[in-house]
Amino acid sequence: MIAKSASFVLQSRAFVQLFAMCLVLPLFALAAHPFLETLDWGQVGRSWSGITPLQWSLTILETAASFAALGQYDVIVHRILHTRVSAKAAQASDAAAVALSQTLEFGLVIGTLARWRCLHHLNLAVASKVTAPVSISFLGPWLTLFALSGLLLPHALPLPSYVF
Repeated sequence: MIAKSASFVLQSRAFVQLFAMCLVLPLFALAAHPFLETLDWGQVGRSWSGITPLQWSLTILETAASFAALGQYDVIVHRILHTRVSAKAAQASDAAAVALSQTLEFGLVIGTLARWRCLHHLNLAVASKVTAPVSISFLGPWLTLFALSGLLLPHALPLPSYVF
C-alpha cells in the first residue's frame, strides 16, 4: 500500500511539473520572440554547419572537464561542513547548480535551490551554507583580477568616465 501511495505522489509531482512547464514555456517563447525576429536564420544555419565534429567533440570534453573541476568546490565545502554528502552527489548537485544559476542568473538563489532539490536530505539552510562559500570562492579570483586591472590599467576598464 505504501509503494502505491509513493508512486501516486511521484506521478502527481511529475504531472504538476509538466503542467507548470507547459505554462511557462509559451511565456519564454513570447518573451524571446522580438529577439528571435532580429536573427538572420540563414547565417545561424551556416554558422552551425561550419562547426566540425572534432570541434563538437572537444567542446563536449572541455565542458565535462569544467563541470568535474567545478564540482570539486562542492565536495570540499561539504567536507568542511560535515554534511556526509558523497563526493559523487556533491559534484552532481554542483553541476546542476552551476548550469542553472549561470543560465537563469540569481546565482545565490538558484544555486541554493538547485542544491536543495538535488540533495533531498539537506534542508534549505544547509544548501545555502554550501552555496555561499562556493560562490565566494568562484567570484573571489574575478574580483582580484578586476582590482588588479583597475590598479594597473584604470582607463582600460569598462567603467563610466565619472568614476575616474
